[in-house]
Amino acid sequence: MQYGNQTLEGLLQQIPQDEQSQYRIWLNKVLREVIRTQLTHRQQEVLHFYYQCGLNLNQIAKALGLDPSTVCRTKQRALKRIRLYLSILPKQ
Repeated sequence: MQYGNQTLEGLLQQIPQDEQSQYRIWLNKVLREVIRTQLTHRQQEVLHFYYQCGLNLNQIAKALGLDPSTVCRTKQRALKRIRLYLSILPKQ
């Protein structure tokens, strides 16, 4: 994910190690909550197969009986929704 000219990983490199760990724990909790409460079941499925199982979009489409373009749109909409939600969170 890009933040200005830097990725999240690049920004994390500038934070002391102990604060990075705390931030990662907090961010994981927030992401889980956003996924659970803000995404549709289908969006959750697609993200799970893509990120947790390592399947590509064609494999996910076959597993779910969907067109690959539908899976692609579903993934993009889910990520957009997550980004939107994260952008409105108060800064830590």
